[in-house]
Amino acid sequence: MPDLTILHAVIKTTSDTDREAVLDALNEHRLATDLWASDPDPLATVRTGCVYGTRTTTDTAELLAAALLKTTRDTAFVITQFPTDAANGLYIAHTPREGTQRAQCNADGIPVVPIDPHARDESGQPAAGTHPHIRSFLDLSTLHLAVATRDALNSIEGVLAYRLEHGSLMYAPESADERARAYGWPEELLPIVQLARAHNCAYILFDADADVTDQLPVFDD
Repeated sequence: MPDLTILHAVIKTTSDTDREAVLDALNEHRLATDLWASDPDPLATVRTGCVYGTRTTTDTAELLAAALLKTTRDTAFVITQFPTDAANGLYIAHTPREGTQRAQCNADGIPVVPIDPHARDESGQPAAGTHPHIRSFLDLSTLHLAVATRDALNSIEGVLAYRLEHGSLMYAPESADERARAYGWPEELLPIVQLARAHNCAYILFDADADVTDQLPVFDD
């Protein structure tokens, strides 16, 4: 029997022309707002920023990503398939501008080992090997975000972030200054991304239990 695992999918942004295709892809793989529903009703609409989930086999993340990539043009999404004892977890993030990134993820859904799309095993098939450059993340207290920014981080335009139990994981784009101007980011966000990139970090883990740094302003709860 195939291993079952939990899959989460978040549609970050989409367009009117993509919306029906996104809905079809989510329904095809039986995603729902209630993870534990044994027989969920088909989704009638797509809400950006909403976490859709399902219990499924370990290849579903790739199948769902492939369906979205094939049928949409303006949709940004994050898919997280949590690990089992028999398989690594998988994190897939896509934006029309940045392209698609894949990584093995840990039990918290945090990307830890990026996957080289060109790696092959001995049979010539794609291999889940490691990339020569393992991406790092900046571990940062949530106090470096204003309360309003913390609450809305995963819905801010131009931001690719995934909400965790005690914080958020955010991708640190190299073009952050352009995005900050184009989308009107909260003023504290750009310096944080710049700090991450200055330390060769591709992600920022905002954690309520992480330390603060004197290089950034601190906001009271």
